[in-house]
Amino acid sequence: MVDGDFTIKANNPDYVIYKLGDWKNNYELNLVGISNEIPVTNVTCHHVLNNMEQIRKSEFEIEGETVNGLVALPRQLSLDLQKRPLNDLIAQEEAEYNNIIDEINNLELLDDDEDIDLTGDEYLIYKLMVEKHSITTSKPANQYTLNHHMEELKKLDEKSNQLDNI
Repeated sequence: MVDGDFTIKANNPDYVIYKLGDWKNNYELNLVGISNEIPVTNVTCHHVLNNMEQIRKSEFEIEGETVNGLVALPRQLSLDLQKRPLNDLIAQEEAEYNNIIDEINNLELLDDDEDIDLTGDEYLIYKLMVEKHSITTSKPANQYTLNHHMEELKKLDEKSNQLDNI
């Protein structure tokens, strides 16, 4: 995970950095808002906003209506959301999107030239890696982040097992 140098600058474009916390608003559809990872750098905010825009640009047809990815993905994954009227979900996604944009734009961020300790447990730090076909993936950059990542995967697995038993 951590190689050689144990610090990075907050503006390093090869890393996204978060703190654990809560968003001001409640989110049910917005994939960023249902996470407890709050961006703490300009680079991370830019990365999150870009990813969100790419998912929103994706189009899916559901019940004869074209919807964006931030409606389609949560709906596909949640039986409760599948039971709700599609127009309600579209309106909810728009409201959530506006709220998360406002929250991200008003976050208190670290200074770009601030040093971040890669071995610490103050921030969740992911190294961005460009893979085949220019797809960017993120890999935990320290033990603290790896532990958190594994806990999140465990929660998803438990949720999946609950769905399988329905």
